[in-house]
Amino acid sequence: MNKSKLMLGLSLLLGTLASCGPKLSVSVSYDSEDALSTFAYTNIENAVKAKGGKINAKGTYSISFKEVDPTLGEQVYKIEVIDKTISITAGDKTGLMYGGLDVAETIEMYGIDKVENKNVSPDMEYRGLKFNIPLDMRTPSYTDGGDSGQNNIPVMWDIDFWKQEFDLMALNRYNALSIWSLNPFASMVKVPGYEDCALDDVWRTKLYFDSSYNGTASDLVRDEHWQEGNYEVVKTITIDEKIAFWKDVMSLAHGRGIKFYMYTWNVYTFAENGKYGITCDQDNPTTKDYYRKAVEAFVDTYPDLDGFGIGAGENMKIPSTAGGNAGSVGYGDEENEHWLHDTYGEGIKTSLTKTPNRDFEVIHRMHFADGKSLANIWGDLPCKFNLSDKYATAHMYASEEPHLIDPSLDGMVDGQKLWLELRNDDSFHLRYGGADFARALITKMPVNKGIKGFLMGSDGYVQGKAFDSALPDFKGQLYMGKHWYNYMLFGRIAYQNDLSNQFFNDKLAAHYKDMARSDVDNLFNAMNSAGNILPNANMLFYVNGDSWYPEGNWTNSNTFGYVGIKRLVTAKSEHPYGNVHSIPEYCTLLETNRTPSKRTPIDIINNLNAGAKGVDDLASSLKAAAGKNAEFDQMVLDQIAFSNLGKYYALKYEAAIALRLYNDLKDTSKKAESVAKATEASNTWKAYANDMVARFGDAERLSRAGIYSFSNVTAEVEKDISVCEKWAPRDL
Repeated sequence: MNKSKLMLGLSLLLGTLASCGPKLSVSVSYDSEDALSTFAYTNIENAVKAKGGKINAKGTYSISFKEVDPTLGEQVYKIEVIDKTISITAGDKTGLMYGGLDVAETIEMYGIDKVENKNVSPDMEYRGLKFNIPLDMRTPSYTDGGDSGQNNIPVMWDIDFWKQEFDLMALNRYNALSIWSLNPFASMVKVPGYEDCALDDVWRTKLYFDSSYNGTASDLVRDEHWQEGNYEVVKTITIDEKIAFWKDVMSLAHGRGIKFYMYTWNVYTFAENGKYGITCDQDNPTTKDYYRKAVEAFVDTYPDLDGFGIGAGENMKIPSTAGGNAGSVGYGDEENEHWLHDTYGEGIKTSLTKTPNRDFEVIHRMHFADGKSLANIWGDLPCKFNLSDKYATAHMYASEEPHLIDPSLDGMVDGQKLWLELRNDDSFHLRYGGADFARALITKMPVNKGIKGFLMGSDGYVQGKAFDSALPDFKGQLYMGKHWYNYMLFGRIAYQNDLSNQFFNDKLAAHYKDMARSDVDNLFNAMNSAGNILPNANMLFYVNGDSWYPEGNWTNSNTFGYVGIKRLVTAKSEHPYGNVHSIPEYCTLLETNRTPSKRTPIDIINNLNAGAKGVDDLASSLKAAAGKNAEFDQMVLDQIAFSNLGKYYALKYEAAIALRLYNDLKDTSKKAESVAKATEASNTWKAYANDMVARFGDAERLSRAGIYSFSNVTAEVEKDISVCEKWAPRDL
């Protein structure tokens, strides 16, 4: 017999014998009445089945969920392995679920023999999501003026969406959800004495949100919205059915170990306006009475509500000493704060007297406020009172260690804790996957200074379902499902700081089982490299607010629209905590032969190019793997898009440096250099924009950055070439 045929026959025989061998058999002991343990069990069962095994009462392996041991602490779990017996002990039911999910994950990724002894406790107490919730045309959130807000109105009333959302949150170790509304009361509760304010059905406007709408959302519902023919009913439902729905949603959250918070802005009365004499005027006694009773009814109606988040804005009176960043100034006019206390505070107090042992929390945003003033006014609450503030304003993909909350930390009093609002208004479409940056951002948070946790989300995009794809197969998927790797990074690292890059690489391999391991490794490295691009782009041009949209190279048209090269040449626009010289500063240092005291724009440009090169070096092999998994292919294309975006910003910054040097030194070679770099930047941007249009479409409405179009921005990018060509030296 031919040797190769002999080897083939031996291989087939060994394969047959192996398939006839004992299969994985596992017995699991758990509390089937507990939703959290049941969820963990289901994941263990799925992992065992994926390995070709089965759950059996007399399994070779046994897994047991032990009784809760409160001495271990909340969310803490311990896994003990003796021979083939695996025991999970925890400090509470959430910890027990996390322990079970850990075991399931290990079985799926490495096999049951790799489950080992471990003790795990949370490095950050709460890992949460911030969700601007588009409930109804008549009770909007800040984000309803964008396409994502309008598209997601029906989604918010779909119980299957919330089931999937909470499952993914638990798997990624998120344990808090905050939903944010300008005023949710008419859509979620019946208020005694104001029953006619409660809304049946769910409405959506047919009108277009153009650039004329106010940035404070005070005119988000206009008179014409109410006219028949200008709205549609997207769901027929009574207010009683709505209440039952949201009770179910909150119960589902608790069944995954997730606390549920309601946040509001103030004072907005779109649905109630004119009824019973209610207006948005905070001096109106009827409005004040309505709010107090609405808050009381809300807390009464939802026993699974864990807390209320409130703030003095954006439709309240502006404090007389307002200025600077919210949270960085003392509260000037206490009138607003007393109004909030007399409505929210008194409503919550009255409700809690009926259930005095209820665990409840009030979270006050540091918006025109400071901790000491708040402690004096709110000190009579019979519940926890904590604060929240924007950690990196609207741009979490910027500095690894922003110090924007330092004034808030300094102003806190003993006993107060601070929730960090971790805002992503940097990138909505591209799938971010920078493990190194995510770890640095999370682990450098000042947890030891009274940080309770973070709430991660966006003001510019509703992260419910993603309707952004121009590709039918990806339209309407869960936003968290589309960006699963991103959410996993931040949730898992915040819970367990020491998770390695190898772990996340292995998670990718487990997710993309049909891909070769070398392709998965390349994708991990490409994502990690691309993860440095947005943070570095934000170093040399940064807007301390939510109108700046770096994924689109754009600010809201009411700010200044496209960020032209002239602005980079003339303005100090660097990140305040990026430890970097602005382009004008750097050029002055060069011209005067002085030594830089910070990082230079060249350092940032080199970082951008290095991030892009890390993707480009792997792009050919990643493209060669295309066709096996459609989602994998899209992940690859996203990293290539990040690379083009990084190269564009690097070239644009180089063009700006050359143009500034030409302006100051009148060296015509620098002018030629600026033209060449601007031309190259334009070509690179076109490659990026063409890909984005093909996969996500050209134009969309963003709630904070406004009406956006890639083709319009491309035209603006081309104008930078003319700016360089026509530039004449002048005083700057």
